[in-house]
Amino acid sequence: MISGPAEFFKCPNCGQVYTRGSLISGNSSGEILYSDGKSKALMNPDFPLIEKCKNCGKFFWLDYENQIEINKKNKNKIRKDKSIPRIDPSSISEYYKLMYSKFYEFYGYVNIYDAHFLTLNEYQELIDSGFHKNDHELKYFRNRLWWAYNDKFRKNNDVELTNEEETAYENNCLKLIEILDINDIDEKLMIAELYRNIGNFTECKNILSTIDDEERNIIRDTMKKECNKNNKKTVIIPE
Repeated sequence: MISGPAEFFKCPNCGQVYTRGSLISGNSSGEILYSDGKSKALMNPDFPLIEKCKNCGKFFWLDYENQIEINKKNKNKIRKDKSIPRIDPSSISEYYKLMYSKFYEFYGYVNIYDAHFLTLNEYQELIDSGFHKNDHELKYFRNRLWWAYNDKFRKNNDVELTNEEETAYENNCLKLIEILDINDIDEKLMIAELYRNIGNFTECKNILSTIDDEERNIIRDTMKKECNKNNKKTVIIPE
């Protein structure tokens, strides 16, 4: 893994500054793949794409439109500063502390927050707010909300959702099914998994029976086994 420089973004509503890491290159070494499509790989980390501002409470994208560009002159100063070490996974926190100090020096921002992944409740709030501009964005938000619920099982497979959570979870799953494309093989697998997650094992197996793809058959077979065990929870896909 080769980490990139810290990236800085400004809330378009109030001007609060946020930072997140970046990645020049990564790899799938030690990757864990789950049945809902989420993966975890130490050498290929994920970074937040949307933020809820701690200052004004508004949502905004961490994208080029809201990115603060470090001008070339100052960027070169930062790159040449020998007090900033080359990054490795064990020194990332120290690297960012040094990057922050240089950013303060050049741009005078005092309070800079680390960007974070939205919480389960924040994803629900984001969807309810109508922030999305199209079905593509809504699909992304509902997919992340689905993963946020399933994270509960990833952390502790014995955990159970409350009745209120179960209702909200099923509602999101059904609405996500509506906007996924069953003609896309990866989204078809997602639809099958969503049906399994809400306990509709028959529909899950019906969809899985239409999938025959060398790269995805292990995912299909794992899901079938879990259906036969009446297991609704997300599971790890074996290597």
